[in-house]
Amino acid sequence: METVTATVRGPTPVACPPVKRRPSDYPPPVQVREFVAEPQAADDERIDVGVLFVGGGPAGLAGAIRLGQLLGDDPATAEQLGEVPVALVDKGKVAGAHLLSGAVVNPSALRDLLPDTPIEQLPSYGPVKRESVYFMRERHGIRIPTPPPFHNKGNWIFSLAQLGRHLAETAEELGVMVLPETDAHTLLVSSGAVRGIVTGDKGLGRDGEPLGAYEPGAEIHYTTDGSTPTSSDPRYEKPIEVSATTIVRARAFKDGYTRSIVSQGVYIVGQ
Repeated sequence: METVTATVRGPTPVACPPVKRRPSDYPPPVQVREFVAEPQAADDERIDVGVLFVGGGPAGLAGAIRLGQLLGDDPATAEQLGEVPVALVDKGKVAGAHLLSGAVVNPSALRDLLPDTPIEQLPSYGPVKRESVYFMRERHGIRIPTPPPFHNKGNWIFSLAQLGRHLAETAEELGVMVLPETDAHTLLVSSGAVRGIVTGDKGLGRDGEPLGAYEPGAEIHYTTDGSTPTSSDPRYEKPIEVSATTIVRARAFKDGYTRSIVSQGVYIVGQ
């Protein structure tokens, strides 16, 4: 609840009635169903993994490393998770490619994560040796005492890109399957639980046009008359609108792969 003050034809402020603002009043211009779907791929068109991390940033890589360490101490659980117990997908050409920032890091978390690796052996620019804080004016800066929250004594300077690559190598040594150039396009949800992801097309330029290394994702074609879908039937690109009871059947197609099983849904309207 807040009061909004406005000026009307003069300097005298006028108090307006309280205005209620809620985040739900401003929903994003997207539909959840655009990015969430039921699993449909056939067994021979998917990679089954025990645990999947999406994103090769410091958090995702650290999580994959820690899980790899725990599974190394618990072979029975690792075996239950299948041939690929842990995997990580990242949109960058290599892990760390999209980490452009430098960072001043408190090394305690890295020491906890990698207890057998001295902090000096990690790719860094060394510890913070000195620091200064300036109040910037139009033509010059005035140095001021360093506020307590800005003190960096004991912290280290890292390139996140270099640190990301190192963490990815450490994860792979622990048995994590790291898949670069792989973006998560759709979240797969079934019975209220997350089951996996659908990866997007590979080899697209900044303008969305295919490059020389383009590799398309699977296409989904559907029918609304109860017949079995073929690659010449309409391609699923947006929500299907139905005005009467309809049987929708869908199938995934991709060059070089066996087509998927047929998925079917019956939508009853007006009954």
